Amino acid sequence: MKFDIKNGILEIGHFSFDSNFTEEKVETQFFEKIFSKTNFTSYLNSNIDNGESSVLLHFESQKLKCIEIRAGKNYKTSPFMIENKERKLLDNYFQLLGRGQNYKWGSSRLVDDQKGGSLSILVKYESLRT
Repeated sequence: MKFDIKNGILEIGHFSFDSNFTEEKVETQFFEKIFSKTNFTSYLNSNIDNGESSVLLHFESQKLKCIEIRAGKNYKTSPFMIENKERKLLDNYFQLLGRGQNYKWGSSRLVDDQKGGSLSILVKYESLRT
């Protein structure tokens, strides 16, 4: 994974995303539409980098609003549990994202839901839309 903090370009697997990424650019042969209602749509690929990472793309009015990064299918664990190897993977990714900061293009943060047993990184795009 590569991340350009200055302009919010995220490269993960062979995919590249930024604040100007739109829904029409989603490669549907790699991403499955998992949610669609009114102006909101989400796509999932749980096999990034041979199963190491999972990426959810969340769109509002066809514009990328948020990328959710989780451990991929190689890390399937018991429900409501976060294993150390999953935590280590996402912590390494989170370091690349500046460890939770606000930027001119948006923000990044780690979401650690102990009760729900989920751990993810959110990259939110809030400005620089054209």
